[in-house]
Amino acid sequence: MGNFFPHEYKVIDFQEGDMFAVPYSNGKFFISRILKIDKIDIAEGDSISIMGSEFTATEDDDLLIVSVTFSKPDFDSVEEARNAAKNRTWETQIAHIPKRTPGIAEGTYIGKQPVEQNELKGYYCWKESFEKGEAGIW
Repeated sequence: MGNFFPHEYKVIDFQEGDMFAVPYSNGKFFISRILKIDKIDIAEGDSISIMGSEFTATEDDDLLIVSVTFSKPDFDSVEEARNAAKNRTWETQIAHIPKRTPGIAEGTYIGKQPVEQNELKGYYCWKESFEKGEAGIW
């Protein structure tokens, strides 16, 4: 499509369900998991809110929006986070955040879990608001 958004907003090497152990400011790790990946078309003249700032497309273009969930930053190591992911013993702290593709794969890949429909409630609320122009992305 166009060139309004940088190329890195349009590609991702990961899939729904992929999980990462991400270092946190307290020295521990949290789990980040991809719930949903959407390709969004933005028409020339349409606006999108990114990190609280409005951007108006100067040409037709598209970007990927990656919806993620985060655990609490409770893990002392990547291995501890990997074991929690494998055993499904981690607890969700933030159920849904819509992000751009840069930075999605921060941390270390630790596995994959299929995404269940009941995990997408926050995603569906955001998606409805986004389509009305009432919500943005991070």
